Amino acid sequence: MFNRTMLYVLSIIITMIFFNACSNNDYIIKINNETILKQEFDLYLLKGKEYFESQGGEDIWQTKIDGEDAKTVLKNSVLDTVIRTKIQAAVAKKKNINLDVEEKKQLNDTVEKYIEQANSKKRFSRENVEKFVRDNMIVVKLYNSETQNVEITDQMFNDYLKENGNNSTSDISNEEREKIKEDFYNSKRNELFEQKYNEWKKEYRIEINNKELNEIVIVENGKRE
Repeated sequence: MFNRTMLYVLSIIITMIFFNACSNNDYIIKINNETILKQEFDLYLLKGKEYFESQGGEDIWQTKIDGEDAKTVLKNSVLDTVIRTKIQAAVAKKKNINLDVEEKKQLNDTVEKYIEQANSKKRFSRENVEKFVRDNMIVVKLYNSETQNVEITDQMFNDYLKENGNNSTSDISNEEREKIKEDFYNSKRNELFEQKYNEWKKEYRIEINNKELNEIVIVENGKRE
């Protein structure tokens, strides 16, 4: 199943992929008082393109996903990811969720590695790369903080098994049972976090610059800009 929503990007050590764009000073999204410029948006596009190609191969851009052009799905998916990330990072700031000393070191190491391996053309400023990594690290901390108290009772789990056709667990190994339980636990965490996000989102004004967004052209591997 193709995941249309890319959540909580952790790794940015990726093969450099080029996107054509107009001035990097043009904004794509405004969220309250924060402005996301093209260069920062491109970082998310790069990761998104890599993700799509890992799922559907490099020829995915010649196909449709749920009846939509794959490039359009990518743009919409990335747009949703950026909005989610920025709102969640802003919420984390309000809740005084910050990186500790070890995490700051991890942040610096990741940024350095990205710049060394994937940014040889100096397309992205260090400021934008650092912002990208920091926001995604903070979002993970927010997620863990907001969902750490989720509990799965035996009754809840047994009901879940029955709903999915496992009326008897005698044929399920302990290892398989634990894996199913872990998946169920994570699904409940995601469900809770999604509810919280939808409430947080109501407090933010979102403006999308569709003109600039539509002018971004995704260049397929092996083709020139």
